[in-house]
Amino acid sequence: MSRLSPPYASLAPFPGAKNLFIDKHNPAKPFHVDFIFDVTQSFGLSSTGKTMIISSTAGARPIGATKASLGLNCFMNPNKGKEVNLRLLKEAFDKGGFDRVKGMQITLENEKWVRCSIGLNETQGSTKTGSSKMIATTSGILPFGKTGVSLGINCTVKTEIDLTQISSASTCVIKHNNVTFSTKGQKVILTIPTRGVKMGASAKGKSLLASTISGGQLFAELDNLIVTLYVMVKGGSAEPSLRPETTPVAIGKNIMVSVSNDLVVTLEIDSSAPSTLSSTGMTTNIASSPRGTMIPNSNLSVLLQAYRKVPGAIRRAEVDDNESQATENDEEEDVDDEDDEPPAKKASAKKVIEKTVTPVPKKGKDDATPAKKDTKKVSAKIEVDSPANPDADLPSYMKVSNKVAECLSATPKDKLDSVSIKELTEQIAKALKYQGEARDLKPYVKRGVDDFLYEQEQAAKK
Repeated sequence: MSRLSPPYASLAPFPGAKNLFIDKHNPAKPFHVDFIFDVTQSFGLSSTGKTMIISSTAGARPIGATKASLGLNCFMNPNKGKEVNLRLLKEAFDKGGFDRVKGMQITLENEKWVRCSIGLNETQGSTKTGSSKMIATTSGILPFGKTGVSLGINCTVKTEIDLTQISSASTCVIKHNNVTFSTKGQKVILTIPTRGVKMGASAKGKSLLASTISGGQLFAELDNLIVTLYVMVKGGSAEPSLRPETTPVAIGKNIMVSVSNDLVVTLEIDSSAPSTLSSTGMTTNIASSPRGTMIPNSNLSVLLQAYRKVPGAIRRAEVDDNESQATENDEEEDVDDEDDEPPAKKASAKKVIEKTVTPVPKKGKDDATPAKKDTKKVSAKIEVDSPANPDADLPSYMKVSNKVAECLSATPKDKLDSVSIKELTEQIAKALKYQGEARDLKPYVKRGVDDFLYEQEQAAKK
């Protein structure tokens, strides 16, 4: 995140975005909201590895309570260098040529700050799908001259925009599947209504009350905190059952829960709480609830994780294996004179294990008198295949969930409930050419199925 200095020190970060700030309500332009980012910032390569991320909302994000959404991506071609040429950037803005931009003005301030001023009081017609109205757009990718920097913006609204809520544009109010996120200082607050809500279905047929969308919710303004949530109704009931509990109580690690008199569940996480390194070494855990954690006096179970990714981390299994391999090599050198055993074979070769077996007794010649049972245990050496690549990198959840959606889309709707998670996991592992064990992908596949079924249900409502 950029370190803001005057005149930008008072700007609020746009919730859930990287290097994007929102200007305060301007009395001279009562229906405009300005978004500002520092073009010299970089967040590394994109998931495809083709571009460097400068600023991004990582999908469409709601603009406060206005009912409008903003999707913004600013990126740079890495072949143009590691830093933006500010001289070429100024030349690009001096030259102009932004005629295809609709519903907003894009300007350059103080050499490196790009301001996008969007008027929310007018629309530019319907989107290509016809499901929303376009408020502002760059009409595709807008290049900034010869800098290698490009910008893409789409600001849309599905119904009618609420202009009375423009002042709330910098407030973090993000809605997922029956759960609303908001922030208060360093705290993340999740609210979940339990009355008058249509339940979803999980992969196991259980009732799903609330969940985050694929990938969870990112809070870039809270040092890139990611929160994932699943709330299930347990005990075979189709309806939530709970009692008011207005005094917050602790469940799991760094999670406080309360239930209002109108039976709205509130979960609270302190993002500044001490963190612990995960078993894989890839993330630091801020808050978590073990599987099966129940909200007191209810039939609701909560599975919540709040974590941050560790930049440049290497999966712990790889580190441990490298260390153990080095240890084995040292030991082999020490005992080489005593034992003429060959060095350890590679993982792709067959490895030999010893197994104790009891021989099956044989019958005598006349088949009537059985021979004596040989109860002596012998040691037999059995060859088994090792995994082709035990240190195979897990594919990202996005790749797995996309493949799950692809497979389930080709499945008849009347057979979705009978889909075997085990068979689907093996199918996904094969499709993604995963070199490890298919069961490694099972948690991702199960979650992908849950998200797909929920999205199908939401689409059916519309």
